Amino acid sequence: HIFRPFPGYRTCRVTERIGTKSGQPFLLCFAEFDSPENALVCLEALQGYIFDLQDDRSPTLRLSFSRSQLRNPQHNQTLSNHSS
Repeated sequence: HIFRPFPGYRTCRVTERIGTKSGQPFLLCFAEFDSPENALVCLEALQGYIFDLQDDRSPTLRLSFSRSQLRNPQHNQTLSNHSS
């Protein structure tokens, strides 16, 4: 998958959520890295990644640091993302 080539990658998990405003399901993916620096390298490289350049409706990645990790920086750094 797209996170594996990045330094410090450890694991990822995908979960489905329901949008509070839209009521529509969407996917969240959490990728774990061994350091904030390695997570940032991945975030900067993949931000806005378009899955299919041939499809005008193709989703793009929106990446951010996990809110829980921002509150507790002693833990491993996790990126959360979902396609738009």
